[in-house]
Amino acid sequence: MVFTNKNPIPPDKPPTLREAIRRVAGLGGFLGRKGDGEPGTQTLWLGLQRLDDIVAMWRVMAYATQVTVSGSAGSG
Repeated sequence: MVFTNKNPIPPDKPPTLREAIRRVAGLGGFLGRKGDGEPGTQTLWLGLQRLDDIVAMWRVMAYATQVTVSGSAGSG
């Protein structure tokens, strides 16, 4: 939700299953126009691959931030 909304504050309640699937599909190229119907398996697969990349980068950045903060505090 945070990545797709570009808002660092998570919503009060989680999305429904349909909303979550459509958000993942959106990462895979699903446009969600009026006549598009529901996303297919290939679009969902591409979206899940992209989501996996986003999670991996988040973990790298979170680790780098912790190392930088704790590393600079211990050297002073």
